[in-house]
Amino acid sequence: MNKAIYALISLGLLLILSASAQDCTLHIFGNANGDCLIDEEDISYLQGILDGENEKTDLSDANNDGKVDENDIDQIEQIINGTQEELVVLDAQGKPVEFKGEVNRIILIPHNHYLYETMRSIGAKDDVVGITDAFVNMSNKWDSSSRFYPELSGIESIGTIDEPDREKIISLKPDAIFTDGHSTGLEESVDLFGIPIIAMDVNLTNFEKNARAYGYILNKREKAEEYIYWWKSWEDKIDGPLSQLSEDEKPIVLATFYNSPGITSFYLIGEASMRADVIRKAGVRNLGDVAGINNSGANVDPEWVLEQNPPNILLITGNQYMGYDILNSSIVSDLRDEFMKRSDISGLDAVKNGNVYMASGLISIGGANGLLGAVYHAKEFHPELFRDLDPKEMHQEYLDKFQGIDFDMDKEGLFVYPSV
Repeated sequence: MNKAIYALISLGLLLILSASAQDCTLHIFGNANGDCLIDEEDISYLQGILDGENEKTDLSDANNDGKVDENDIDQIEQIINGTQEELVVLDAQGKPVEFKGEVNRIILIPHNHYLYETMRSIGAKDDVVGITDAFVNMSNKWDSSSRFYPELSGIESIGTIDEPDREKIISLKPDAIFTDGHSTGLEESVDLFGIPIIAMDVNLTNFEKNARAYGYILNKREKAEEYIYWWKSWEDKIDGPLSQLSEDEKPIVLATFYNSPGITSFYLIGEASMRADVIRKAGVRNLGDVAGINNSGANVDPEWVLEQNPPNILLITGNQYMGYDILNSSIVSDLRDEFMKRSDISGLDAVKNGNVYMASGLISIGGANGLLGAVYHAKEFHPELFRDLDPKEMHQEYLDKFQGIDFDMDKEGLFVYPSV
């Protein structure tokens, strides 16, 4: 790894992060001072612990042997140099997971696309030797896209999330298994294979620390830092202007899935949903939050929607209507027209005023795609505040620099409608 480049990117990150509210504590043993990086400051802090000047922290036992001593300084130095023989990382549940030796062969068991997206972004796509059946066969109506994932059809399927094929997993000889924090069929098998299994997603609320952690695990730190720096730079472009708004100045939007004309109820996006994180990041108030839907979502009928009378509606659609495989807007335009002509919601202000927006499910969740969604929606709902913001520029950068896809945003794909 080029230490000079790594240090330069890290310095730039620290400057950007000074205004960030995101908790970026890197959950790797050796991060003694509990900040975003493992560096010389951790050695200084740990020396302070040994000298009785600093308090012991949860991550100061760098080699996880139950005591803090000089060996932990050696371990931190090795982590900084990228020469460590083992690495201990806390997963989403706070469980320490130990990685020994190089991690070059990985299996992904994700519920959503952003875990693979992260692997590709930090230069680890060739390390993925197995993934769940839905990705290999492109059967998920929200995440499937042969245009965005041209290589996935050539990766071995390890079965479904709920019923992974253990024999297939063993035969692929992975160095590690990554999941995105949701339950899988492997919880009881963590120690059975002798393969480290870590549950660690990458979404809007934990993007930096977890993308960086994967960079450490896979020895892709330089590329991970480049990815984080790019992500945080774009985040800063919307966070700064939006910080000028009071909560009352942020528009309210009803966000719901709409993938089939004529559905009789709407699944309202709740406060705990990652899709709600995207909406909030765009400086918009999610109606599910306002209404006190504090789980991931709830079904509501048209009568309830009429009572709330939201001024804006965001319809999140699947890949048959929007996404990387779509070449024109006619299909989603027809879906939007069908929605606005429904007699059961014709009295809504959002419908009367034409404030009905469509978004691809691919940009409405975690990873960098979640920030893409936030940038699109910030432009959509705050056009005066973001006159010079170009979401398509960000999107094209993302595809060119981190996804390695030959894709022209001016000619292909449809991610929001009407266009911004």
